[in-house]
Amino acid sequence: MAIWNDAKSMWARARRFWNGDWINYRHVGAAALGTAGTLLLWSCITHGQWIGRAAAAGDVAVEVKASQWNWKLSPKKVPAGQQITFNITSSDVSHGFTIYDEAGAVVVEKTIVPGEVTQVSHVFDKSGSYPVRCMLYCGMGHDGMRGVLTVVAE
Repeated sequence: MAIWNDAKSMWARARRFWNGDWINYRHVGAAALGTAGTLLLWSCITHGQWIGRAAAAGDVAVEVKASQWNWKLSPKKVPAGQQITFNITSSDVSHGFTIYDEAGAVVVEKTIVPGEVTQVSHVFDKSGSYPVRCMLYCGMGHDGMRGVLTVVAE
C-alpha cells in the first residue's frame, strides 16, 4: 500500500508541475529584475564607465567639445600617471571620440551624442603626443577632424 501511495503522490506532483501550479510568479519577477541588474552592471564595467560617475578629487578633468569638424580640448596638456576624465559634448551631430597612442593603437574610444555629456576616464602611462580622431562619419570634413592631446611627465 505504501508503494501505491508513493506512486500516486509522484503523479500528482508531476501533474502540478506540467500544469504550471508550481510557478511562484514573485520568483519569476525577482529573477527578471536580478538578470536586468546584472546586465546593467556588466555593461557599465565592460564599457569602462559608471553611470553618473563624477570626477574624483585627484582626477584631471578635460573638457572636450566636438563640432563639425574639429575637437576643442581644454586643457590640451595632461599629466602622465593620473586619472584623466574626459567630459565630451557635441553641438551638432554624433561623433566618435578616439585617442590613439604613438604606435597607432586605440587607447580611448567613445561615441558622442549631441546634447549629452559623455564621460570616459583613462590613465596615460607614458608621456607623448596622442592623436585624437573622429571615428564616426560626421559629414564632408570628417577626415580632417583631428586633434592632439599632449601627456607630460610629472
